[in-house]
Amino acid sequence: MRERAVRMYGAAEPKPVIRRLAEEFGVHHEVLRGWIRQADADTDERDVLLTSDERAELSALRKENARLERANEVLRTASVFRGTARPDPTRTGRRRSSTSTRGFVDLHVDTLRVQHR
Repeated sequence: MRERAVRMYGAAEPKPVIRRLAEEFGVHHEVLRGWIRQADADTDERDVLLTSDERAELSALRKENARLERANEVLRTASVFRGTARPDPTRTGRRRSSTSTRGFVDLHVDTLRVQHR
C-alpha cells in the first residue's frame, strides 16, 4: 500500500492534495507525507533526509558504539579495581589479589555484562 500511494502521488499531474490522497488510502496525511519524503530521499531527489540504507547503517553504528562504550566501562572499572589505572596520589595501599578480582567480577557480572570462566 505504501509503495502504491507514493507511486500514485508521483505519477499524478498536477500533484494531488496529500490530505485527499491519504483519505483514499485510509492513512493520516502526515504518514503519507513522510512516505513521500522518504521515497524522495531514497531516490536522491531530496538531499536533506537520510536514505533508508543510511538510516540502517546509522542504527547499526549506534548499536556498535553503545557496545564499545559498555566494553570501555568494563575495562575502566576493572583497571581501577586492579590498580592498573593511573594511580591516585591521595591513596596508598597494596594491589588486590586475583581472588579478590574474581570476587569483583562475580559481584558485577550483571552490571558490567561480562562473561568469565
